[in-house]
Amino acid sequence: TTLRFSQAVPHGINNRLGYVTELFINDGKESFLHTSDIQGPSLDEQRDFILECNPDTILCDGPLSYMLHRYGTKNLEKTEKNVIKIFNKTKVKKLIFEHHFLRELNWKKRIPKVFKAAKRKKVQVLTSAEFLGLENDMLEARRNMLYREIPI
Repeated sequence: TTLRFSQAVPHGINNRLGYVTELFINDGKESFLHTSDIQGPSLDEQRDFILECNPDTILCDGPLSYMLHRYGTKNLEKTEKNVIKIFNKTKVKKLIFEHHFLRELNWKKRIPKVFKAAKRKKVQVLTSAEFLGLENDMLEARRNMLYREIPI
């Protein structure tokens, strides 16, 4: 099994929040890439490591679509373009979104072009729960409602 780490890449759309590393794991039969906490991939350097590694499966935290006032529509569009480029230039068969992206109940509506490209390229776009065969229970996306129902 081979582990490969990216160079330090921005933790988000710039380096204001510091840096993280992406991780690629390859056992010779299957390969897996964890993007860490990149909030995208909106930047080329985040995307390029994924392209270089050419993984079968990607676990990606995804963009901060629930905070577009901070993340920006242009960054969401860039993420969408980068994900489609990843579909077109790699052998990826499963893209698992988690973390940031799932803090919004309607996250799928934010990236319609990704789902269209995934269908065309036969890539499954899943949540972590779906990857494990479970139903989604988006607690973070329902936080305000849950606090009203179950006050602390």
